Amino acid sequence: MSTKPLFLLRKAKKSSGEPDVVLWASNDFESTCATLDYLIVKSGKKLSSYFKAVATNFPVVNDLPAEGEIDFTWSERYQLSKDSMTWELKPGAAPDNAHYQGNTNVNGEDMTEIEENMLLPISGQELPIRWLAQHGSEKPVTHVSRDGLQALHIARAEELPAVTALAVSHKTSLLDPLEIRELHKLVRDTDKVFPNPGNSNLGLITAFFEAYLNADYTDRGLLTKEWMKGNRVSHITRTASGANAGGGNLTDRGEGFVHDLTSLARDVATGVLARSMDLDIYNLHPAHAKRIEEIIAENKPPFSVFRDKFITMPGGLDYSRAIVVASVKEAPIGIEVIPAHVTEYLNKVLTETDHANPDPEIVDIACGRSSAPMPQRVTEEGKQDDEEKPQPSGTTAVEQGEAETMEQDATEHHQDTQPLDAQSQVNSVDAKYQELRAELHEARKNIPSKNPVDADKLLAASRGEFVDGISDPNDPKWVKGIQTRDCVYQNQPETEKTSPDMNQPEPVVQQEPEIACNACGQTGGDNCPDCGAVMGDATYQETFDEESQVEAKENDPEEMEGAEHPHNENAGSDPHRDCSDETGEVADPVIVEDIEPGIYYGISNENYHAGPGISKSQLDDIADTPALYLWRKNAPVDTTKTKTLDLGTAFHCRVLEPEEFSNRFIVAPEFNRRTNAGKEEEKAFLME
Repeated sequence: MSTKPLFLLRKAKKSSGEPDVVLWASNDFESTCATLDYLIVKSGKKLSSYFKAVATNFPVVNDLPAEGEIDFTWSERYQLSKDSMTWELKPGAAPDNAHYQGNTNVNGEDMTEIEENMLLPISGQELPIRWLAQHGSEKPVTHVSRDGLQALHIARAEELPAVTALAVSHKTSLLDPLEIRELHKLVRDTDKVFPNPGNSNLGLITAFFEAYLNADYTDRGLLTKEWMKGNRVSHITRTASGANAGGGNLTDRGEGFVHDLTSLARDVATGVLARSMDLDIYNLHPAHAKRIEEIIAENKPPFSVFRDKFITMPGGLDYSRAIVVASVKEAPIGIEVIPAHVTEYLNKVLTETDHANPDPEIVDIACGRSSAPMPQRVTEEGKQDDEEKPQPSGTTAVEQGEAETMEQDATEHHQDTQPLDAQSQVNSVDAKYQELRAELHEARKNIPSKNPVDADKLLAASRGEFVDGISDPNDPKWVKGIQTRDCVYQNQPETEKTSPDMNQPEPVVQQEPEIACNACGQTGGDNCPDCGAVMGDATYQETFDEESQVEAKENDPEEMEGAEHPHNENAGSDPHRDCSDETGEVADPVIVEDIEPGIYYGISNENYHAGPGISKSQLDDIADTPALYLWRKNAPVDTTKTKTLDLGTAFHCRVLEPEEFSNRFIVAPEFNRRTNAGKEEEKAFLME
């Protein structure tokens, strides 16, 4: 049973001439209708004279009839409103109440006086009135007095500028649904952006309305600040961490240019292309533009690494095109292998403050018109970033030039102005490189310097050759020598040297002139026993002339026919013929006990390399090793992942670095991928 009061009305038909009848009761609809029908019949009326009963809103008046009693006079005082549900007093009628005294409330107070001092809500007023009510107020205005409302209507034409009123009327569909609190914030921020709306542009005001209302609630304050700075941004771009990515300020790209993540990617790709060629960053050649699009499509390092760093950097869209291109162009080769180094590098070189007018030096670097290094932010910890490092006192100018030559990257057309060694975080490879450089400097100190220095002599000494004034004449490697010309005589036993065959008559040999050795000055024969293989230039020249004459005679057929003895007295002194005894048998090849760097004659290539010690080629390899190491260190590494490369890397780490294996590799168990459970287990394992 319902306890809610129910007010029923049965209208009388016009042809019946009966009055309408009402009844209210705290009962359900069927029971109340039955009660109403019973009372109508009981009063002597016919049910056919009335329409069916309808339920209306319960009226709140003082002359309400008693519950359960019908009233035929109710319609004389009250009538239904337009909604056909609410009762209202008829014009000119008075409630049937003995206590009714006109426009008074239940407390007997005159409502006319109360209504004059009553606050009226703003929400029901027109949009320009609501806008004007919030103007200049620190808090939202929800109600005003009757006099205040009249003042707003009067001041509407005077205090509300025409351009603002026009903008409000154009955006009524956006502004009308706003609550008073949101409308107050919009009016407040509009006054901040346009303090003099009379001098403002209608298009800018409407654009601000759209940008403000379309922005996220937390971004509206930041959007207002950007517009106050003159940056007409349509939205606030956020990084992955939630920081402001910027992009609304004026840059060298021109006014009206929409700088977003797409244009940022083109600038980074331009910097990558500028490493290999010079180009005009403000007027790209069609071929250059096509290559830039290809770099973006490939999405490979270093482009992908630098693009991601600019995207995640707070304010990364604020920088000019010139400094973005220059910073990517002048970055050290291979720095993208460690993304943390890229972040540190960008923090040092992104020193721009006037993004609309970048430094001309930065523009020249970006366009390839200057080879100067990128200016860096100077800090107390890194004041030496842009300064030259002092050279060791023991090194000469030529040695310094050699070191700089080895440290240059052979694959880059410009100088690497930001070496990786300047990074604060030095990995194990850098530490090994520093150790090798220290050993190289120690080796250079052992070479005595002499001013002025002859570069050719230094290079010859480094190759292991004897150089007058630099090499030590008393060094055993220069005086020990290897007498290859008399190898047969030296290695034969004493019995062979004094054999009876030596007493046989020998053919007469022409007396050879004595040749002086340029190294020690001694004369006698074509071989200096004290200097060994090291002879002067004149001794070399005379020896080679004699050898060429002997070869010419041997190659002459007439001389070959007239030769009676194939082995003459001078055979043992020929440095280019095999050592043999007098019986015609070839002696066994002699392998010397030690091989020192130098030039040797009369020794076969196999015997030379078979001997112990360090050869000249090995010295050359040692000299080239630092350069090859530095090239490999800075050379771009192919990052294409293959199964063979991964297995080789894992095997190498397992064998040589077992302690690092668990940190770098994960041995995955076997999963049954044919079942959903196995796939879920594999997915959970990969997520961990």
